[in-house]
Amino acid sequence: MTIEKAAYIYRKALTKRLISGRSIDAVLVAAAYIAIRETLSSVSLKEISKVSNIRVNTIARMVRLISLELGILIPIADPTICVTKVGNILGLSEKTKRQALKLMSHIKDIEYSGGKKPTSLAATVLYIACSNTGENISQKEIAEAAGVTGVTIRTRFRDLKAKNLI
Repeated sequence: MTIEKAAYIYRKALTKRLISGRSIDAVLVAAAYIAIRETLSSVSLKEISKVSNIRVNTIARMVRLISLELGILIPIADPTICVTKVGNILGLSEKTKRQALKLMSHIKDIEYSGGKKPTSLAATVLYIACSNTGENISQKEIAEAAGVTGVTIRTRFRDLKAKNLI
């Protein structure tokens, strides 16, 4: 389904002449990224860039152009999917992941997550859950697995604590 959706987006871009003067590879990758995001998976631009060997800025520019010209709304990544993804990368226990998901749903209910990078929120929630369950994983390890910095985790942690969400 995702492949057909990407092909459909590419064909629409082709008929609107969005490809003229641009890299076909970049347009294909951007169409694939949009199709993947529409399936609500948590694939990031960095991951797509690494696999395709096309710069993140180039893909992002093409995604913006295609979505604007074709009127496609790209859904925002769900932080709960990121929690599971990062938790699996780290090999955390189900208990820790469940607690992190519970905390994330609480944060989403209060609408704190709006405008925050989903992977940074996921990393912070996993860090809190690890401290509560006693799993010894450092901020640095969680940050590397999530693709964020330790400073980001500390900043999100301080914000959550200041708003009494944890």
